[in-house]
Amino acid sequence: MTILIHVSVVIQWENRVLFVQETKLINYGRWNLPGGHIEFGETVHQAALREVVEETNLAVVLLHLVGVYTGIRKPDSHAIRFVLTAIPQNNSAVAGADILAVQWFDLDELIELDDSQLVSPDMLRRIIADLKHNRVYPLETLIEPD
Repeated sequence: MTILIHVSVVIQWENRVLFVQETKLINYGRWNLPGGHIEFGETVHQAALREVVEETNLAVVLLHLVGVYTGIRKPDSHAIRFVLTAIPQNNSAVAGADILAVQWFDLDELIELDDSQLVSPDMLRRIIADLKHNRVYPLETLIEPD
């Protein structure tokens, strides 16, 4: 069994959220939050900032913890995703090397997308619902080494 630890970042700008379109074969063309695997030795905060730059070329300020979401992918992997909110220092996002496109979406637009257009649609829909209900926690809830 493999345990995958991910971080995703909800980047908000003027009531819209930035999504990235994946190039990975398994999720090619599907929309996802910017993020990825936490590398060995990285904190969640460090991984979030690195992944956002790699995928969107944006510098962001982390604000809140939305939640920690888990899922079991058959046949043999378990995924844990830390989801944080952030605001960009500007809104000039550009697709990184492993990203097809970046796009700002209204949360209601995301809910209308077909499951085949989203990476992990059930989890993304739960994250979107939590955001719409303003379910966020102080960033300090996530205790990490200095």
